[in-house]
Amino acid sequence: GDCCSDVCEECPGLDNCGGLGDFDCPENTVFGQGGTDPDTQGYVPVYYLSDINLLESGEFPLTFENIFFEADETICDVHWWGVEVNSEGLSCEGEISSFLLGIFNPAAGEEEEPILIPVAPERTAVSVLFSEENTDVLTTIYRYDVPALEECIELAAGEYLFTIVSLTDEEDNCVFGWLNTQDGDNTFYLVLDDEITIVEDNLAFCLTGEPLPV
Repeated sequence: GDCCSDVCEECPGLDNCGGLGDFDCPENTVFGQGGTDPDTQGYVPVYYLSDINLLESGEFPLTFENIFFEADETICDVHWWGVEVNSEGLSCEGEISSFLLGIFNPAAGEEEEPILIPVAPERTAVSVLFSEENTDVLTTIYRYDVPALEECIELAAGEYLFTIVSLTDEEDNCVFGWLNTQDGDNTFYLVLDDEITIVEDNLAFCLTGEPLPV
């Protein structure tokens, strides 16, 4: 079809369909902290490891971002940014194909089951980063896109905690690192053994609503 009409195609002069850049949230985002280009002045790229095997080892914390909705919202797709590294901090030779998304309602406590959604996102290399905080090597930055969840999620107005965890096999020697961003309230949480640490940083992701009419 025509450029950027029915199907999102690569178009001359545009970063993505509709002119969105590689680090932008889609127009129908209901809560978003888009990624930050590593060339942005003043931005210090850092990633935070979040993988099922690391969590099960009991040595790494679970990473939570706080999200807030002023009104009831519907989440139909999810996007995020990160890296994939091995135990030496180098980019993985393979790729991570499975993730678990988690949405928790802290106000409900144990009375309400968390929403856990396994996903297989589309994965696009968008840049590279040099992170002195993690390793002093170039690492590929990926944008992960889940264009449509199997079922949209209905969330009432209020505050929630959101996490992304890679589902890998231990022998893969490859884990996901959630990339930080300049966009946000400069607060997220690390939870280990019921101990909560507040981190003054933001994690890059977008929660988008129902598709916009064409």
